[in-house]
Amino acid sequence: MQSFYQSIKIPGCGGMCCKEFFRIERITTAPMPDLTNELHPLFAQGKFAMFYNELTSPSILSHALQLASNLLEASLPFWHSIMLADIRPLAELENIGAGEVQYEIFDEVKHTAKRPETLTSRQQHETRLRLHQLAEYVTYAIWSDSDDAHDERNDGGAVTDNTYFINRNKCLLERSYFWTGKASQISLHPAILISLQRYQHGTDLVAYHWAAFHLAVTLCHELAHAACAARRPQVVGYCGKLWDQESNGNLFFKGSDVAEPGYEWEARTFGGLITRLRTTPENHLRGQPVPPLYQVNGIDTAMSGMLVVRQWLAPDMVTLYKRMNGQTGLREKNSVAEKEKYWNFSFGNIHRLFQQEFWNLDTHRRPGALWPLRLVSFVPRPPPPGIRR
Repeated sequence: MQSFYQSIKIPGCGGMCCKEFFRIERITTAPMPDLTNELHPLFAQGKFAMFYNELTSPSILSHALQLASNLLEASLPFWHSIMLADIRPLAELENIGAGEVQYEIFDEVKHTAKRPETLTSRQQHETRLRLHQLAEYVTYAIWSDSDDAHDERNDGGAVTDNTYFINRNKCLLERSYFWTGKASQISLHPAILISLQRYQHGTDLVAYHWAAFHLAVTLCHELAHAACAARRPQVVGYCGKLWDQESNGNLFFKGSDVAEPGYEWEARTFGGLITRLRTTPENHLRGQPVPPLYQVNGIDTAMSGMLVVRQWLAPDMVTLYKRMNGQTGLREKNSVAEKEKYWNFSFGNIHRLFQQEFWNLDTHRRPGALWPLRLVSFVPRPPPPGIRR
């Protein structure tokens, strides 16, 4: 595909940085998805009947599940760390109760742009085997309708609930000695389904790809939580007492200040969190809506906002988790950035992931191959004195 850019001034945002950061992307010669790979058992069509039944043109859902399947394979080292790497206990942190234990993965094989290591053939085989087995312990659902489900600006999220102990009511011979934690149900926000319905016919190429991409990433994000819950009884389900006792302990990656496996997967796979910036993030102008900034063959997309890479660790998101009393653990000595940071990038970085040609080449396996090429960064300034966000 081909893209051309034009800087734009967002109404109400007068800074030069805004003009350089926000831009219209004009796209030409962009084909629709042509993925041919099979679905991973974790994303089997039968698991998503509640989605397929609500779509008249379900190709958009199939493309999302095909992409999620490819992303699993492309990030095998991460899943090896979650399920197979050794862990060690950490000292208790202030935000957990007495008797709870924090754990850290300490011997993982990383596969990032900064540290290019690969799994052996045996490690790859075992990781794939365990991911296939995990499918037995993961189900999907849709939340009941919410007030903001039909808001075009709402992409929708998901939550992972741990449902039952995998070895519950099993005799000694029937128990799994690998999966000793809990099964999970991943519940998706109805806005995700509504986006698929809104763009399923492919008349808006940018919105079609974004809706499918967002679902694929959301599923892999939540599967990171599900894999931790199923595999790690020391973190979920065991606190030195009985196997049916909950634990609020967290699982940290070595070198990571926040125990959040979903965002850890996103940051390693894409170099940050790929999201849609729907409002201006600068000082007292925060909340100013960003108009549609993409055109395909001269026609504006219906999707508002601009796609960006957001740095992780993101301070606002850590604050949000604290406010929600989430299970995200934070090291006492941490390096969470004080300011947000965003990068813009070409839509082509999303589009290529839905082209089979990209996956036919081994280039997607090299460290950082899925990372969008960052163009211009943006660091929001603090609000002036007397201005409250």
